[in-house]
Parts: sequence; C-alpha cells; structure tokens
Amino acid sequence: MIIKKIIPICVCAILFCGCHQSKEEIVYDVINAEKNYNLKEVDQFLTDNFMRYGTDTLNKEEYLDRLKNLKPIESKASILSIQNFDSVIKTEEQICNIVDSLLGITPYIVQKRTYRFVDNKVSSITNDSIFNY
Repeated sequence: MIIKKIIPICVCAILFCGCHQSKEEIVYDVINAEKNYNLKEVDQFLTDNFMRYGTDTLNKEEYLDRLKNLKPIESKASILSIQNFDSVIKTEEQICNIVDSLLGITPYIVQKRTYRFVDNKVSSITNDSIFNY
C-alpha cells in the first residue's frame, strides 16, 4: 500500500528534474529563435536587465530591435564550438547572411561570444572577438 503512494511521488520528482534545461540548451534555443526572428521567444530567454556588449552596448529592448532589423539580410548564426563554465557559456559562432551566400564570400565571419546567466536566463551576451570581418 505504501509503495503505491511512493511510486507516483518518485515518478513526479524524476519528471520534474528532467524538465530543467541546461545552459547549453538555452544558448542553442536563443540562437535558433534568433535565426527564426522569433523575438517573443528570444525575449523569454533574457533577463529584464539584459545587456549585449560588443562594438556598442545594447539593452534588452535595443537588442530585440536590432534583431528585427537584421531580418531583411537574413543574418544567421551557427555554433562551431561551445564550452560550459558553470554560470558562463562561451561559444564560437559562424555568421552568414544572404549577401555573403549570394556573392560566395568566404570565409564566413566567426565571432566568439560569452553568455552570462542569472536564474537560468541570459543576463548578458558579450562579443569577445570577431574573425574574418
């Protein structure tokens, strides 16, 4: 009788633990949402005080605006490598846009980015370096 009560509790606990996304999965999801220009989905992964650091500094609203403006040139990122350092994820991403594809420009731009997390949301993205610009 007691086992019948414990089994559902254990199953629920296991399912709850399995629902937690890793930080790498969150980064992949952010990049996929950016590729599809799904700003609402990108917004869900970012903290309210999100900042993007690079050649210029953008807050969350400005960052989402910039993504919306990239849609006409269809700029896409794909992850070449990813490293997990607890609350920090470092990536190397290849950037390609429609102009590069049409003109056959190679090698593509590669940028190194650092994603910082707070409570399983991205608090900042820093463009560390850009190659082949």
